[in-house]
Amino acid sequence: MPETIGDKLKDFAGNTSIHGFGRIADSVFILRKVFWICVLSASFGMCVFQVYRLSLQYISEGVNTKVSVSYKELEFPAVTICNLNPLKLSDVLLEPDLFQILNETEHAFGMNITYPYPKTSFPHTVPYDTGDLPMHTAKEVFRLRMGNYTKDEIVNMSIPMHEFILLCRFQGASCEPTETTQIRDEDYGICYTFAPKIPIAKLAGPSMGLEFILNVHQKEYIPFITDSSGIRVAIHNRRYSPDIRGSGISFATSVETSIALTQRSFIRHPGRDGSLCDKDNKYSAILVCMEKCIGKRVAKTCGCLSSWLHGADNVETMCSTPSEISCMKEVQSAISSVSAEDCDCKVPCREVAYNKEVSTTAYPAVNQQGVLEAILNTDSASFGTLRESIVYLKVYLASLTDELTEEELAYTEENFVSDIGGQLGLWVGMSVLSITEVVELIILLCIWCGSRKKDSKTDVENFDKKRSSIANS
Repeated sequence: MPETIGDKLKDFAGNTSIHGFGRIADSVFILRKVFWICVLSASFGMCVFQVYRLSLQYISEGVNTKVSVSYKELEFPAVTICNLNPLKLSDVLLEPDLFQILNETEHAFGMNITYPYPKTSFPHTVPYDTGDLPMHTAKEVFRLRMGNYTKDEIVNMSIPMHEFILLCRFQGASCEPTETTQIRDEDYGICYTFAPKIPIAKLAGPSMGLEFILNVHQKEYIPFITDSSGIRVAIHNRRYSPDIRGSGISFATSVETSIALTQRSFIRHPGRDGSLCDKDNKYSAILVCMEKCIGKRVAKTCGCLSSWLHGADNVETMCSTPSEISCMKEVQSAISSVSAEDCDCKVPCREVAYNKEVSTTAYPAVNQQGVLEAILNTDSASFGTLRESIVYLKVYLASLTDELTEEELAYTEENFVSDIGGQLGLWVGMSVLSITEVVELIILLCIWCGSRKKDSKTDVENFDKKRSSIANS
């Protein structure tokens, strides 16, 4: 049995399956030993470098994107429609909080508007400054003050549903009342979401889609607040609330608009630790999450709400005073420095989106007036006024194809282990068995060191006994 560490290492070098060690142990000439030591060191260095590069590739979690197209029955999306005008002018003029915005903006432009409806004469005590951009300020303050009203109050100041939606058909049949839901939006007041009771679409094309004839009532549009006439439409997955401000599309009056939809699905790789996307799919898009995050920051910093949707803690009042509005704008202007990571906002791991192809034409045609009068149960005298407020909307699936974009790891654990094995085999001729031999060597050396310490201790004890016996004699 070898008595020294050198003997054990020499025995290991002569029997191991790792290439090169045997050459060093068997070499008689010093130059040959040096040569093989250099070769072995260079090979180990190159092997470590290559394994390091493979580790970086593995950690980066690169993905391959696979796109496939399938033909199948699809779920018809939810469609949310808003009037661009949030409230009726006739009601706004009777609300001191809201009328003051129009009055101050009117004075800022040096105008004297004659309103077709009675207006309030109550004084307003909350200070309001139009600033350098009166219309921009008016819209922002109007949105904030509108947030102080309850949903029922907003409903009472909005165009009634039966006056706004004149006609609704889905797949050729009249829409059922239970298929349309009334929702509140911070920018557009009361909106309506249509979600079919039986959402599965077995056929595509305009005849199997959704049709609306809408009346936006331009005579009720609010000066300075609503500067264009028409509707705002958001097409979204029925499992999410609509992002009307971010993903909605505006359409004009006196126009027939057709929206042809093509479905696209996304399956994103969440990463090994689940941090690359939102596995719970809480939000339909990063923008929705970011707006909520910014809203909470405004509530925490300014003590007021920038949106009634983003309530935080015990804060319930909207930003209304000049100092609160200034604080809110400072927080919002810093949005560029607030990253999605700070707000813990991620794209959903599973997402269904829709490509939209929009086509428009003038509506109605002159020879269609009589038909439209019969459908809407109106006469020619009132139709001329009605025409300026009408929107004809069609939403349908252009085809029953689903384009699936799926992400998968480009470099898996199997690839990583195989490549490491290849590098070890190429540069130093190592395998799992070779690594086991190294582990065995380490264990034997530990045992040998332990036994040497024990033998050394025994020798010292024997020496002490002999010395004491000699001294006693």
